[in-house]
Amino acid sequence: MDTRFKTVSNAIARKQVLLADAIGMSGEELLRSVGITPEELQRENGRLQAHKHIRIVKLFAHLPIPYERFVHGGLDPLFDDFPLLAAVCANCPNLRAAITTFMQFRGIIGELDFLHFYETDHTARFEFISEGMPPTFDKGALANLLYLAKIAHHYSLGARLPMRCHLRGPAPADVRVIEDFLEGKVHYNMDSNSLEFSAAQLDVPYPQFNAVLHRVFSQKLAQELAAIQAHGAFSSKVEQAIRGIFTADNSTPTGDAVLKNVCAQMNTTRWTLWRKLQQEGQTYQDIVLKVRTQVARSYLERPGMSLGAISHHLGFSSQSAFSRFFKGQEGIAPTQYRHRILGRE
Repeated sequence: MDTRFKTVSNAIARKQVLLADAIGMSGEELLRSVGITPEELQRENGRLQAHKHIRIVKLFAHLPIPYERFVHGGLDPLFDDFPLLAAVCANCPNLRAAITTFMQFRGIIGELDFLHFYETDHTARFEFISEGMPPTFDKGALANLLYLAKIAHHYSLGARLPMRCHLRGPAPADVRVIEDFLEGKVHYNMDSNSLEFSAAQLDVPYPQFNAVLHRVFSQKLAQELAAIQAHGAFSSKVEQAIRGIFTADNSTPTGDAVLKNVCAQMNTTRWTLWRKLQQEGQTYQDIVLKVRTQVARSYLERPGMSLGAISHHLGFSSQSAFSRFFKGQEGIAPTQYRHRILGRE
């Protein structure tokens, strides 16, 4: 996947320096080894190019960092690194609004990964998907899923909220640390990085919600994200627009209708859109293919969503057309993929 024009907050690298220092290694020396200067590390509201962030993550993934550091401090680490994002997420009308906010503004943290959220009658489920990373590098996935878990705990107001987590990587030595925090089971060597908990908590009103502060901080947060996106890649914005179309409720996108919708959102013509993507080494067709496949995987993990409904929602002419598409991309039939994911608990 082309990640040349995507960026990640340098706050992530600063956090990794502290983690390395805590286990007796020189974090700054490790960063220099992957080409990150002290100036890049300390720059206020700085961003790192995707390839540098990927090098860091791959390097730090092999360090013996205790998993207890992932659960320490509740929402405090989010406030330390991304204070506006934390302030808005901690002050929403309910948990659903907080999660929606976190997902909407995650680009402030980084543009290399994203979260899918969906719910059945009784379960809220989140899947973490990252670009540029081997699938079993799950520390980044765990950090993001624990952000969600901490937000959920904040809105549970002390009530017990057991969670279940799936991670694609192998089990660490200290598995109990994460399970104790989640009050539930963590399954390893799975086919996705995901988190689940009861959907009953999603719409419970938050008694401490302050509408005035929420409005003020939300406006500032939107400005912060807009400033980042203004310097970002055109292809990233196109990808975000396409993802929004394919995941919208009651959406039945077809090929040309999707392109027209994207052009309208980007306030451009299809010819200009194609030209700008070409300048970044991308094509519109490749981006649609990537997003469609990712959304298809997410929908197949919803047990209540039929193959016919998925086919219709993704704009395929028939269920068989969708099945051929999915098998061509993933090397496995959609029914087999669903059985493999949902059949393993």
